[in-house]
Amino acid sequence: MSTTQLSTATADARDEFLDNLRQMATGSYLRDEDREFWEAPYPESAVDEAQQIVDGMLQAAQTVAAGDEAELKKIAATLNLQNSDESADEQPNATTLAVTAVVIQHVTKLKELSARHEDALLEDEEIKDLLALVEKLAVDLDADEIFVENQAEAVCEA
Repeated sequence: MSTTQLSTATADARDEFLDNLRQMATGSYLRDEDREFWEAPYPESAVDEAQQIVDGMLQAAQTVAAGDEAELKKIAATLNLQNSDESADEQPNATTLAVTAVVIQHVTKLKELSARHEDALLEDEEIKDLLALVEKLAVDLDADEIFVENQAEAVCEA
């Protein structure tokens, strides 16, 4: 079983998401005079934890997507779909469902991390960046990117 190499677009989206979180934690986007009364919305250690979650998501999604059909169906069976009006014959393929299961698991962890920091990690802009990463990851893994992204977005909005 081999894993799919992630594209530069996915790596760039990962880096942008994490860089933006780190800038918010450190205030590096501010001018020196603006930092006098500035207070970090969350510690930089939260970004390190977010990085572990994101990297875990990328690795797990690659591993899952490289699995055989039986493995994919087993993982897909664990999926609790968000806002899905799909009938049984319109369900996405097993790869899409398995990748979605992994993505939802990790996005949920990011939401929990953000909740521990007064929801400051995943505000609108960060959610937009995260969804862009999820979309690019799905494309790399031959999953239905719209479906995966919509499911991730539903978790973010829950």
